Amino acid sequence: MRWTVGALAGAAALALVAGCNTAPPEPEPTPSAGGSAPGGPARGEQAPPRNVNVAEALEVAQREFGALQKRDWAAAWALWTPEARKEVPRDVFVAVNRACPAALGGVAFQLQQVQPVSDTAVELTWRRGSAVGHSALRTAGGKWGFDPGAGLTVDYAAGTEAGIAKRKTAKTC
Repeated sequence: MRWTVGALAGAAALALVAGCNTAPPEPEPTPSAGGSAPGGPARGEQAPPRNVNVAEALEVAQREFGALQKRDWAAAWALWTPEARKEVPRDVFVAVNRACPAALGGVAFQLQQVQPVSDTAVELTWRRGSAVGHSALRTAGGKWGFDPGAGLTVDYAAGTEAGIAKRKTAKTC
């Protein structure tokens, strides 16, 4: 499992480095794809990030997905951005996942798209089985952190008992 995520992360980083000026196989073009005038981006396009270290960011994603696969909830939470950790206390995240862990079923996380959006953020689209999710990696104080997104943090906002009840009702554990 770890090899799969590592291989995908490496392939994604290599694809970004090798193909900066080509459109990805996805139907949606990247901000740096075609149409840019020699003097800068075309109207409506954003300039591509210049200083983002995608490899470092993807290492955090690999560690996050690996911790989730191993059901090491505390390690997964520790990789979150400071903002995400403020929204979801460690003890709530760990307790909900221990009592009612997400049904991972041994299916590995696979990166579908990796998109640097600024010098301090990389957006991810990932797949696990039939589930597709969106997360981000962000720097804070020069260190990359995993941003699980508002959709996930909402699941824990009401506390441990409500988080467990929500998962049991949705039959996701």
